[in-house]
Amino acid sequence: LLLAIFHHLLVFSLAGIIGAEFVLIRGDLPAATLRRLVGIDRHYGIIAMLIIIVGIGRVIYGLKGWEFYVYNWVFWAKMAAFVIVGLLSIIPTVRFISWNR
Repeated sequence: LLLAIFHHLLVFSLAGIIGAEFVLIRGDLPAATLRRLVGIDRHYGIIAMLIIIVGIGRVIYGLKGWEFYVYNWVFWAKMAAFVIVGLLSIIPTVRFISWNR
């Protein structure tokens, strides 16, 4: 149960971070805002990694057992969506870092 709670808190935190990035990108990007954006994007990556780690923990040690997840198409759809969003976020992350230099 603790893994599920932590996993959901991380997912909601990730949604909040994405919202914060959208708010910062809408306006001008002076140096201070850009530094803040790079920091928020760094936290985005950290939380995404924690979601993966805790999610793997849920699959292995969770109450439902790994069999539930392996044969569940919704689980695989979520994994595909997470991978696609992760790949799409590489370009903005690289751009934010290059702008910050």
